[in-house]
Amino acid sequence: MKRIRLLILLLLTGTLCAGNVNAIIPHHDGSTIIADLPVIITKAKIDKEDKLVLFISGDGGWNTFSQKLVDCYASNGFNVIGLNSLKYFWKKKTPQETANDIAELLNKYAGEWHKKKIVICGFSFGADVAPFIYRRLPDDLKNKIVLIQLISPSSFTDFEIHVMDLLGSHNSVRSMNIASEVKLMDVPVACYYGDLEKEKPLSELKKADFKVIILNGDHHYAKSYPEIAKISLLL
Repeated sequence: MKRIRLLILLLLTGTLCAGNVNAIIPHHDGSTIIADLPVIITKAKIDKEDKLVLFISGDGGWNTFSQKLVDCYASNGFNVIGLNSLKYFWKKKTPQETANDIAELLNKYAGEWHKKKIVICGFSFGADVAPFIYRRLPDDLKNKIVLIQLISPSSFTDFEIHVMDLLGSHNSVRSMNIASEVKLMDVPVACYYGDLEKEKPLSELKKADFKVIILNGDHHYAKSYPEIAKISLLL
């Protein structure tokens, strides 16, 4: 087991080191990777929405769940900016530093794609940091955000990937209280948990414009990701 964990760690660090190249790379499905910011751009085949989606992945990086969820958004007419959390947060960030990078991305693509509304969706680690990012965005951008989607948020977070968490040990101490930050948000929030997940930390949170939605599946939601994408169509 220790050898397997060491191999995984070496693969992760090797992948991360190889990703620091300034380039725009075509992705296998026609999307684009902007490698200097670990951002994956996926455009809808038929751009029919007045909203764009920012998706922040979990700490496992850009995996099958991330791609399938983004594909569901794209099939419903949304252009998507995807942030690979594993690469971006490998070196610790501050909430304001991250918000500044996100603001730059949102301004660039909202202008380029002529979008007046924005949906922010975070999964797992991405859901943990999303409330802190939103609250530190400039007001002109916050006014464009119509929905925050939090998929399986935890209780506490920080802005750094912890290798031991990736290897199955969840002993990292985090000090940033997610529920407290969500309570300060002034935008509709949809919070999702799988019915098979043992822990649902925000499920008892009471707040105006905060809705908890229980979907089929565990932490990776089986085939429930189309429902997450379709909720964005309602706003």
